[in-house]
Amino acid sequence: MKRILIPLLLTLQSLPCFSQTRQIDSLKSLLSDLQKDSIQIELLENISTEYLAIDKDQAVDYALQALDLAYKKGSPRQIAAANIQAGMVYTSIRYSEKAMQYLREAISISEKNYKKELAQAYTQVGSVFYEDENYPLASDYFSKSLAIYLSLDDKQGIASGWNNVGEIHRLKGEYEKALDCYSKSLDINLQRNYNRGISVNYSNMGEIYLDQKNYPLALEYFGKQMFHSKKSGDKIYITTSYMNLGEFYLKTSDPAKAIENFKEALRIANSISAENYQKEAYRGLSDAYVMQNNYKDAFESFRHFSAIRDSLQHAERMRSASDLRMRFESEKKEITSEKLEEKKKVQNLESSFSRLVIFTFIVVIVLSGALLLSLARIKKLRQKLFELPKKSVHP
Repeated sequence: MKRILIPLLLTLQSLPCFSQTRQIDSLKSLLSDLQKDSIQIELLENISTEYLAIDKDQAVDYALQALDLAYKKGSPRQIAAANIQAGMVYTSIRYSEKAMQYLREAISISEKNYKKELAQAYTQVGSVFYEDENYPLASDYFSKSLAIYLSLDDKQGIASGWNNVGEIHRLKGEYEKALDCYSKSLDINLQRNYNRGISVNYSNMGEIYLDQKNYPLALEYFGKQMFHSKKSGDKIYITTSYMNLGEFYLKTSDPAKAIENFKEALRIANSISAENYQKEAYRGLSDAYVMQNNYKDAFESFRHFSAIRDSLQHAERMRSASDLRMRFESEKKEITSEKLEEKKKVQNLESSFSRLVIFTFIVVIVLSGALLLSLARIKKLRQKLFELPKKSVHP
């Protein structure tokens, strides 16, 4: 099971932490009140980020609005940041090719003058490879990103980088190295009082202890995760905390407590229409009911799990079909454009060749005329020479 990465979310640190819906409403209210383009771009990116967990289509829409405004009225740095945001949302919907398109553009803009944005782009490229399970390349880009943040002494970036490098160590089974990286990230997040980051760190560390069957430490860290998730006020993080506790009680054969936590996770997920979390909560409930030999409720929970899973898969297929249509139309336009360009090139070549033939013909005629004129003059000169009176020669 994959742990949680800490992407560098483009959030306004001055805003208070609300639940997802209230945060989005607050950001939209600010968006309608503010006229400055640079702030509008950042607000659109923030709204996109807040939608990531609850409505992927809206997340994409607001990311593209930010990108469009950045290209029209933003600075190169803002264009780079907007491309990173677009790359992040397309990574979240598993459209790696599109994500990489935006991230390559961000890297191209950033690599000379904007080191922080370059590090952010590398983090997101690492996330693309992570989602595609290309862990060696994910490791390369997470490490490159961390190196830049260390050189800039960017605390938020360093915390993100250590967490993500730790995740690669975990996947390689290097648990002590992973825990060391998570701890470095945690120290910085605690200093900054960044509750979302602290929650992620405790979650990742707790899950390693759960894998190692170190149940006392796992429970301790999941408890700390819950504490900081509630302090953040972020319903997605709180839901994740309840999910982790549910998984803990499943593994420790306490189905009653598992059900209690999965139901709470489901309640919060329902309140924000977070379908992925609803799905996983129902799966956990089904497993817990099976442990209690309560097959009726287990079947009912599994039915809900299957329905949401199928709905999400259908939405993903529809999105993929839409993306394929858009890609086809785009490629068709490119091919048509290329054909027109090629036709124009051929016409230009034909025109150039025709001009060359005409020019050559004219040159030949001119040279031929000049040659004929020269020959006529020579002939006339010879005739004059023959007509001259011959002189007598005396001894």
